[in-house]
Amino acid sequence: MFILLLVVSVWSCAQDAPTAIDYTEKELKTIQLFERMDLQGVDLSGPLMYGYFFLGSDKGQLESMSSSLQSAGYTQVNLSEAENEQFFLHLQKVEQMSGQSMVNRSVELESLCSEYRGASYDGWDVGAVDPMAELTTMTQFEQGIAKVADADLFERSMRIFDQELYEHAKFAFNLCIEKEIQQDTAYYKRAFCELQMGDRDQAIQSWKKAVELNPGYEKAIFNLAATFYDILDFDACIQHYEKVLALNPNNDQAWYGIAAAQYGQKDHEAAKASCQKALELNPQNLLARQMMKYFR
Repeated sequence: MFILLLVVSVWSCAQDAPTAIDYTEKELKTIQLFERMDLQGVDLSGPLMYGYFFLGSDKGQLESMSSSLQSAGYTQVNLSEAENEQFFLHLQKVEQMSGQSMVNRSVELESLCSEYRGASYDGWDVGAVDPMAELTTMTQFEQGIAKVADADLFERSMRIFDQELYEHAKFAFNLCIEKEIQQDTAYYKRAFCELQMGDRDQAIQSWKKAVELNPGYEKAIFNLAATFYDILDFDACIQHYEKVLALNPNNDQAWYGIAAAQYGQKDHEAAKASCQKALELNPQNLLARQMMKYFR
């Protein structure tokens, strides 16, 4: 009976998210949302329709605040009764904004609310000026990324990947491959996109291509081994973990991966020996320590 419940995870390639210590958590989220829109192909260089939302217990106070904002170019969309004896105010304004200007705008609107009893700022949204149009499309993204200079293409592809925009990132990495820009890494990253998009077979082919271009690509080989384990191809799994060990004999995770595959083959003695090797290299390998319980 196959009872091994341990998971051999692929070697992650996500980048550390940038932080900005000068921003509050809410402000940083706003900055990141604008970056995400930019990477998706939203044209932030022109005007868009921004919506602003408010709550308040005093309808008259919201009406007064709305009148003040309308004089500054906003348009009232709705003022209606909400839940818990609250009222909901929705205003819009067509304008060009950036992450920083939206941070500034939110500060201004929160300050304005303090002048009106019971009013609070409830956030913003964005859409195309034409309410029937999409904010962006995949076609617009493809057209935009195609204009990125070759010197900047890989870095932008990585930023798209870090935003977990996997369909977009795959297209961008394909451009890198076509232009012969860091091809081995582009294949490696493309494989993660394909895995996230549910195409494991294509991910395997992309990792294989990365290794073909760079035979010493330890991370790509490791991920091939882990993926072969996931599809229960234990022979291929072991072969690839052995390739990892040929490059890095001290990789305890590879020894654990071999042990897991050997256990899947019901070769418990070999699995125990491999697990012990993992623990000799790293006594803190929690998966290997857990696996050893199966041999008691």
